[in-house]
Amino acid sequence: MKRPLAVIGFSYFIMLALLIFVPENTLPYLFTTFSALFLISVIIPEIRKNKIFSVALLTCTAAVSVYYINLNTNIKPVQNLDGTNATISGTICDIPYKKHNKYNYIIEIQNLNQKEVKPFKIKLSSPEAVEGDIYDKFTGNVHLYVPQNSPAFDSETYYRSKNIYIHAFLYNYEENFTQKPEKVSPYYYILKLRQKMLSASKRIFPTRTASVLNGILLAEKHELPEDIKNNFSIIGAYHLLATSGIHIAILSQFFLWIFKKLKFGNRFAALLSALTVFLFIALIGFTPSIIRVGVMCIIYLFGLAIFRKSDSLNSLGIAVFSICLFSPNSSFDIGLWMGFLSTLGITVAYRPIQNFIRSKLKKIRDNKIINYMVSSVSISLSVWSFTLPLAAWFFGKTSLISPLSNLIFIPPVTIIFNLSLIINLLSVLAVPASFICLPALLCGIITNFIVYISEILAKIPFAMLSLDYTVASLWASFTLLLIAVGIHLKNLKKSAKLTVLLSLNLALTGAFSYQISKTGVTDAAIINCSDGVGFIISKNGRRAAVLCLNKDSNTTNVEYFLSRSYIKNMDYLNLPILNGTHKNNAQNIIKTYCPKTTLLSTKNSAEFNESETCTHPIYFTDNIKSSFWEDAEISTFEINEHTYIQIKISNVKFLIFANGGNADDIPENLRNCDFLIASGLPINYQKIQSKHNILSSNKNDSEINMQKFFLLGKNVFSVAHQGNIYVNIKSNGKYEIRRSQ
Repeated sequence: MKRPLAVIGFSYFIMLALLIFVPENTLPYLFTTFSALFLISVIIPEIRKNKIFSVALLTCTAAVSVYYINLNTNIKPVQNLDGTNATISGTICDIPYKKHNKYNYIIEIQNLNQKEVKPFKIKLSSPEAVEGDIYDKFTGNVHLYVPQNSPAFDSETYYRSKNIYIHAFLYNYEENFTQKPEKVSPYYYILKLRQKMLSASKRIFPTRTASVLNGILLAEKHELPEDIKNNFSIIGAYHLLATSGIHIAILSQFFLWIFKKLKFGNRFAALLSALTVFLFIALIGFTPSIIRVGVMCIIYLFGLAIFRKSDSLNSLGIAVFSICLFSPNSSFDIGLWMGFLSTLGITVAYRPIQNFIRSKLKKIRDNKIINYMVSSVSISLSVWSFTLPLAAWFFGKTSLISPLSNLIFIPPVTIIFNLSLIINLLSVLAVPASFICLPALLCGIITNFIVYISEILAKIPFAMLSLDYTVASLWASFTLLLIAVGIHLKNLKKSAKLTVLLSLNLALTGAFSYQISKTGVTDAAIINCSDGVGFIISKNGRRAAVLCLNKDSNTTNVEYFLSRSYIKNMDYLNLPILNGTHKNNAQNIIKTYCPKTTLLSTKNSAEFNESETCTHPIYFTDNIKSSFWEDAEISTFEINEHTYIQIKISNVKFLIFANGGNADDIPENLRNCDFLIASGLPINYQKIQSKHNILSSNKNDSEINMQKFFLLGKNVFSVAHQGNIYVNIKSNGKYEIRRSQ
């Protein structure tokens, strides 16, 4: 067996990740099955000689055991506190941050209701800041709850990957206090250094520039503006905005070069670089994706120190096994998976891709600039091809221009990373500002440059392809079929080339043909937002939205739908109902998409702060009629504290009851419609003459109201049961209805 560490590491990592989808009551049977298969592999000589099957099966058996023990000893006892009120006492163990006007703290609990407990972490949210700092002991009364998943975000798995199994919100009206610790661990000083470096960037640079720099250098993503996040996500370069494998590689090579220039000697320089990488991992916060790359870098540097070349796949196996051995939940971390696949792609595919490109550039392949470009393109293609399936499955989209954007951005990001590291360290050491001005000016210019270029690239049509499109599913199925056929052909090299060419041809043809077929077609989406209505219209790369945000609306699904699309232009936004709890969500949407026209009811004027957005809304009282594009018209009415909206697109009529009401209040000429969309079913709903009825409320209310429509013999859908509903409207007034999660 050539690479035993790779087999063990990969098997353990993959098995742990898959177990999240396995029901708990089947885990003992799964353990028995793997144990039996392992014994069979040991008994049968033909299988035993190979060893790889026995080792993999034993590793999978161990993974099932570890997962089951971790679930029952660590996770379930904490999650059993769901829905309870408690007095907690614990240590603030990470840097607090503010998001959506809430202050968030990671606290390690040692005392619950005045009783000592096995330590566990919680994420505590509070509308007001807590008077405390890192490693202070916090005591207060809270409500504990397990975060709820949604189609937009699997929050439970996300936080479990960070060893946080339960959340809490603070009762601010009750007494809470913090006290300084008697002693702190060495990690406290690393966190304080991180805090000072974050503050240094904010002090030296404008807010937007500082947020990008802190993301690139210190993996601080909480303060990144949504528009910058979306732009880099669309072009497939978002990983460059948060410290990742590329940044660790830059750091290790940067310090290796410095130590060699200082005449420390190759071996000592490699050891010092390995120590620097370890300290930097601690500075970032020991996140799984960073640890994986860090371990690989450290192994590589130790190999240089002892004059031995390490095996990349074995090193990767050691890295993921080490991470998951000490923290089994890390196997659920999407960042770790993306990093793992990126490294695997570079290890397996980088050289073949590079050699192939160089073979086509015989006359100019020795040029240094050409060599650099070929190397960058090869790395981007190898990473993109290996992470594409996971990104498509997890995010439901992929960037078609990722190789191009990475080729453009990797050089300036390398410069930004090194410059910002120097600037932050000089600032923390209180070096006079005159020594920092020049590098800070250069760093700011380059940062603003990449932000500007990202905006331009993000506007390229179909820069990002969503798998909601049928053509994307067809392309994926066709590519998998080609791969399956190619494996059985004798000449694997030729079949691989043919597969790549045909797959690429289908992707490009499909994207352009889909774009042509959608020209002139209006897509109306009714989003599953529990209580309230999210109605989003798209046409020819433009967007309009009507959002009725009641108290219990799930705005996460709306924001997720908007970010998943490649469309960035919003012409029209109507917010007739804006509950105060969703003010921040609405303002985030406005800041990200900057709609040309925003409508708000005058009763919501107090909830809206124009200075925090890029738009000046039009306020209306009682009713307003507006139009956009050439075939879309919206009429909004407020009658007896209820909101009614009629939307007409190419003579297809939608009537929205945003919060119940009475059908008798609606003018008779509006009661005849193609689609009735109701968050709350109005009184006398029988008087509405609708062809199709869509319920946009929570599941319990939807089930009750569906029965009422069934009794009338009417066609009815519910977004709470099976996901979003789409209506594709052609210019001649014909339409078709489809569903999607």
